[in-house]
Amino acid sequence: MSGAGYQTLLDCRRRSRYLRQYSFTTDQIAVILGLNHRATPLRLYRYTVGLTAVQTVDDFHRLAGINGAGLREYPPV
Repeated sequence: MSGAGYQTLLDCRRRSRYLRQYSFTTDQIAVILGLNHRATPLRLYRYTVGLTAVQTVDDFHRLAGINGAGLREYPPV
């Protein structure tokens, strides 16, 4: 993950934790993050949860029982 992308993820993790303290939902947090970060909706939800792309792909493969290229990480927007 690039330096700027990782800093964005860290910022989103911090903001998500803060907003969760005030009972914001995942949907609300994704909308708020979208105001400051130009990203696809799926990426915003990933940022809301605080997962890297690699973690998301690994979790998807584990849950779906898929080995191989069922889901891929794409470069940042």
